Amino acid sequence: QIGDVCKKMLHHCPRISVTFATRGQQVPRGATEQIIIGTPGTVNDWIRKKAFDPKKITVFVLDEADVMISQQGHQDQSVRIQKMLPAKTQVMLFSATYDQPVMEFANRIVHDAVCITLKRQEESLDNIKQLYVEVMNEDEKFES
Repeated sequence: QIGDVCKKMLHHCPRISVTFATRGQQVPRGATEQIIIGTPGTVNDWIRKKAFDPKKITVFVLDEADVMISQQGHQDQSVRIQKMLPAKTQVMLFSATYDQPVMEFANRIVHDAVCITLKRQEESLDNIKQLYVEVMNEDEKFES
């Protein structure tokens, strides 16, 4: 799902490319893509096989952080990746639920984190106002 959305967005950014670090995908040598999407285990495998240099990563995103800690291997793999990144790398964690284990994991992987959380009652879609802009074609969608 993330990959599909990313590809659609990049359709209008031809100088930015994406690759997927997924199981079964052939490991490239010296990946030149600016965006690498994958599971922590496969990304770690690509780093180990020198597909790309983790010191060149400027933004590291962990989506579904609650899943990362419920599956111990992902948590360990995520921490391993984070330790290989430059100190100035921006690290972002996203999670639908932020219970105590998730917060402990977040504090372990992101030092001096800025947390943006919603109270349970604020999570309701009733509090979100939506609007739409009618466009004539796909290209106008990104211009508006």
